[in-house]
Amino acid sequence: MDFSSVRNEFPIKRNRIYLNNASIAPMSNPVVAAVNAFMADVRDNGRNNYPQWCEHADHVIEGRVADMIGDWLQDRLNPEIVR
Repeated sequence: MDFSSVRNEFPIKRNRIYLNNASIAPMSNPVVAAVNAFMADVRDNGRNNYPQWCEHADHVIEGRVADMIGDWLQDRLNPEIVR
């Protein structure tokens, strides 16, 4: 994913330049979709799917965060490598 496609995922960019001050930041379209899906599940099922949420966090999200940290470290350790 390139920088301009990431930028397009933030609707606020259509109207303004947003300088995040580390408080409440605008959310991207994928984040809004994920939060809405989670909230719909809670609305419809209460906490009954809690084991599945934990499974997802342990196996999907944890891996994505690890990959992101690993890529970041690789970039710092090998700055000549272009991805």
